[in-house]
Amino acid sequence: MTQVGLVVVSHSRALAEAAVELALIMVHGDKPPLEIAAGTDDGGFGTDAVAVMEAIMSANQGDGVAVFTDLGSALTSTDMALEMLADMGEEIEVRVLPAPFVEGLTAAVVRAALGSDLDTIESEAVNSLAPKLEHLGVAEPPVAGTLPGAASLGASDSEAPHETPPDAQQLVQVVNRDGLHARPAAAVASLAQTFPGEVMLDKSGRRANAKSPISIATLAVACGDNVQVLGYGEQAEAAVTAITKLIASGFGEERGKIPLPDTTSNSTPDTTPAAVPAAEPDSKPGTKTPTPPRPVWHAPWETPTALKQ
Repeated sequence: MTQVGLVVVSHSRALAEAAVELALIMVHGDKPPLEIAAGTDDGGFGTDAVAVMEAIMSANQGDGVAVFTDLGSALTSTDMALEMLADMGEEIEVRVLPAPFVEGLTAAVVRAALGSDLDTIESEAVNSLAPKLEHLGVAEPPVAGTLPGAASLGASDSEAPHETPPDAQQLVQVVNRDGLHARPAAAVASLAQTFPGEVMLDKSGRRANAKSPISIATLAVACGDNVQVLGYGEQAEAAVTAITKLIASGFGEERGKIPLPDTTSNSTPDTTPAAVPAAEPDSKPGTKTPTPPRPVWHAPWETPTALKQ
């Protein structure tokens, strides 16, 4: 299976290697073709158009190459590299993505490892800031699909309800301490990708594409949250069962303390005053009050035995 190649262009070799190392932590399985063109030959800061060109050629497997850059001149060097490729007659589909360096690269690495096409990788990378923006309360996150050839994986992918009920569904509680953060989200996406049908995760009515780690991250699923796993189409039951089992396992991570359910939030407090037992008239401090005799019913004209004494 061929994969989309990835190229990281940075002024700093150390920065590029750290970003790649972080992204590869999220990969479950074979790593995608990935090359770094960063720094100068003497270990300094800078970019080299020839190095970028060679990195693109090395990363290319025939399905295109996505390029991630850090600062301004990295873009200039990449443009020069594309011109050199064209002059050499190299026909490689290269897209320099307007995506955040770390988040975009991480999303692209996960998708490329799953065998996604260049359109999907571009959309996932462009939308990779969505979880952070949502957490910070930013109203207008970037929308994928506005670039040539990009396929939207934004709000329509994570929030649009299905017109038909799922073919299979199961409820599962998240038990690992940190919830569905980046690595568990990538694990779920990797597993979901192995099934032909569509798989969604639903948290309190909000849905996410289970094949997209970025989409899963927008749900902000924490330890103790309940998630519905919904399967549609072919092998729906198998997909739902496998993903439910994975989430319930805790991903091999430390388990968290599951919050106890709030049983008082919707209840009306009992304002009825508690009954106070009457004190015995003959009781003295320090003496034990005897247990009163069982009440006996008497006719109205009779005097209870207790009152005759």
